[in-house]
Amino acid sequence: MGHEVIHFTVLGDPKGKARPKFRRLGKITMTYTPKATVDYENSVRKAFINTVGKNFDPINGPIKTEIKCIFKIPDSVSKRKHNEMIGKPALRKPDLDNIAKSILDPLNNIAYKDDSQICRISGSKEYGENPRVDVTIIPYNIINPIHFITDKETIKTWVTLIVYMKWNRQS
Repeated sequence: MGHEVIHFTVLGDPKGKARPKFRRLGKITMTYTPKATVDYENSVRKAFINTVGKNFDPINGPIKTEIKCIFKIPDSVSKRKHNEMIGKPALRKPDLDNIAKSILDPLNNIAYKDDSQICRISGSKEYGENPRVDVTIIPYNIINPIHFITDKETIKTWVTLIVYMKWNRQS
């Protein structure tokens, strides 16, 4: 049985995956993941499990992911400028690739067998009212060609074709 498209939201400020830290104990050097990264990755797992349930069978096959990061508009921004910033690109830290790692890595063996299955990633960073990360996981077995179309003329052609095909089925 195939999997459906999965949408879930991680509430709070988007966070990037921090680099591992090193600590020397005598002659031994230990590496560890910073607590803030561990906590954020746990919140990602929790958000996913709250959406799909504990008995979710990880996807086994290629997948596409969409990651939409919504950042809080700084308090220092005027009310007029505040409204103009909603939906505009957020040119700030953390980097989108680090946010993607902090979202996708903790889902190994939970949402999918391994993040090497991810064959396509799309992402964005923008300003909004409620800081969060909206995540969509799409198994390739249900990916529609229209997901990959970006120019308006091609979309218009596809929509016309789909409407025509549906109309012919009804006739």
